[in-house]
Amino acid sequence: MNFAGFFLSTLLLFFIFQSNGVQGILNGNPAGQEVADYQVSVQDFRGRNICGGGLLTPLIAITAAHCVTDGEGKILRMKLQVFTGATDLTSTQGVTTRVDKIFISKHFERKETSGRSYHKADIALLRLKHPASNAARFLYVDESPPTVDVPQPQQGLVAGYGAARVELVRDRDTGEEYWRGDSNTQLRSMRQTTLRDRTCQRTYGLGARDHAVFCAQVPPYGLRVPKGVCMGDHGSPLVIRDREILGIHSNGPEDCNELYTPSLYTRVEPYRSLIRHALQNSAGEHHRVYKYDKGSDRYYDTRPLD
Repeated sequence: MNFAGFFLSTLLLFFIFQSNGVQGILNGNPAGQEVADYQVSVQDFRGRNICGGGLLTPLIAITAAHCVTDGEGKILRMKLQVFTGATDLTSTQGVTTRVDKIFISKHFERKETSGRSYHKADIALLRLKHPASNAARFLYVDESPPTVDVPQPQQGLVAGYGAARVELVRDRDTGEEYWRGDSNTQLRSMRQTTLRDRTCQRTYGLGARDHAVFCAQVPPYGLRVPKGVCMGDHGSPLVIRDREILGIHSNGPEDCNELYTPSLYTRVEPYRSLIRHALQNSAGEHHRVYKYDKGSDRYYDTRPLD
């Protein structure tokens, strides 16, 4: 193909993406069960995908705290479930299991910095009512001595059932523009590379350095082709080496395009105590436990407020 033909083809692709939205995990690869068999879909009681997550054991899933709380940081007032064992949310091979307990750090809070949402201690552990018997393998957390920063650079895999397309829409009443994502049932995955703390700090305006977060971004993909973690993928784990979980997806660009803006992750290493308490089904000094109550069909705090 000559240069003119290449240019016209690229220009055509550009307008297609602009007019019809983009694929997602944006331009991610369809993920087979063997690629991310630890992946879960965190869902509401109607079976709608809210966020991603990963299995640590047949009974414990890890996700982001903002996925199971409202805008004020309060636990969602509805029953939650997780979907496991299939790469298509409509597959009969998949199994849904009710979330029985939710473990969240007491330090979790939503912060607004430089116009971007920054959630502190954005990590949650979900204890299931019954074991996910159809899961093959599980994630693990590194137990070596803690480090201050994430070693650079590292490449990992992230997967999810997030939005299949996004489009910029305008609110009829306020005139405000925002990005809206459509539903998607297929699991997709992609590779991301961790970035230097300085880049992350500049992008998300973290102010004082927060060593409990890091940024990751997709490598350049084609010529200005959008790619990135999207709506409904938040809470998904970034996995390195042999199923080691490095972090939990917390935030990213509103249009899901990581060409210029990276994704923000919560490191799991600083929260190993929280993870251990969830695995042991025990209370801890620095976290809260919410238990499902069938009578009210809601989760309640098992410990009094301080």
